[in-house]
Amino acid sequence: MRLKIRLMDATRRALQSTPTLGSKFLNLVDEQDAAIISWNWDVLIEATCESIDIAYTYDNRNTSALQVFKPHGSLNLVEVTQEEFDDAASSRNVHSLLTLMAYNGRLVLQARNALDAANRVVFPFASHNPVFVEPTYDKRFESFWIENQWEGAENVLTNANEVFIIGYSLPPSDVRSRELLRRTIAAKIPDSRGKCKRVVIVDINAEQLGNQNRDVFGQELEIIQNPWEKSLDKLIA
Repeated sequence: MRLKIRLMDATRRALQSTPTLGSKFLNLVDEQDAAIISWNWDVLIEATCESIDIAYTYDNRNTSALQVFKPHGSLNLVEVTQEEFDDAASSRNVHSLLTLMAYNGRLVLQARNALDAANRVVFPFASHNPVFVEPTYDKRFESFWIENQWEGAENVLTNANEVFIIGYSLPPSDVRSRELLRRTIAAKIPDSRGKCKRVVIVDINAEQLGNQNRDVFGQELEIIQNPWEKSLDKLIA
């Protein structure tokens, strides 16, 4: 619970320190009818979308909003049994939650306000299952919602014309993520136009990342050796 609250505080500080960068980036993505895949737990994307009135969704079937897929989970979610939810029904916090998914007597709940998730999701479910995957080699993907996010991410990557890798270092412990990228990018599966994807790495260490991960990205890469915030105008060709 303390970790969640600390990370939420860090998200608030990030929004306050660079409010226009995130807005500019998300407006670019939204205008291009693109999708975002994030392996981070934080809710910086969601909170920025809410601040500039961009509708977002975690649902692979909803194409009317900005699609955001989080294969490692998200801090604004919690998974509980129906019985646990009913027991907490009198809490004011429960009334500020949305039901994202119901399966096998379990509910995946989302805070209506991303930045308020520390209050609305942690309480009264502090001892229950957060919907995120621990950053270890021995990762467990037990939530059906998490599996749904992997399916959405694979569908987006398979059909994408362009893939931008921004600020993701591909740690060796992310075995499943690396395999996903290898399967959808390095395998050179044709995009929706029947052509090979354009793959761009944007990072201050982009050249090193590309060279170290040729097995994941394949051989044909574009490199933008800059922090992403200095490369926004180059992200969308």
